[in-house]
Amino acid sequence: MLITSSKLLTLQQGMNPIDNGAIFIDHGIIRAVGPAGFDNQETSFPSVYSFKDAVLMPGLVNLHTHLELPPLFDRIQAKEFPDWVLNLIQEKKTLKPSDYVAATAQNLETAIETGTTTIGEICTQNISQLKLKDSGLRAVVFQEIICMIPEDSCTPLTCGPFVPLH
Repeated sequence: MLITSSKLLTLQQGMNPIDNGAIFIDHGIIRAVGPAGFDNQETSFPSVYSFKDAVLMPGLVNLHTHLELPPLFDRIQAKEFPDWVLNLIQEKKTLKPSDYVAATAQNLETAIETGTTTIGEICTQNISQLKLKDSGLRAVVFQEIICMIPEDSCTPLTCGPFVPLH
């Protein structure tokens, strides 16, 4: 497959952006990068995708996500971290399972739309890992346990293992 664009960023040290760049991909592996027409055989590729007026670059990585959480920023602000965590726990008590499902879908959509290709997800509700499997994104899922009750009453959720980094 060949992908061309008006601007190509490799993000390799010492390599400048390439105007009218092209990437040759063979069986999921990038085999060559350079100016469009670098091999003079663009018509021999089984698939050619051209993006005019676009920047082609490596996908973004978000190493700390909470895909399951709906927007809570305005409701959980605090000056000190312990207060922030307590506010988060209190606010999460008001959420229904459908809130987590809807937030996960919306947050995944936003990640994909903004060029994120790899996620480090902090799972608490066992919802995001299931949605991530179908998203096409690479991910590592971590289990978060925040418990404010006696230890013997804490039952952690099973959020893993899901590590499909490919």
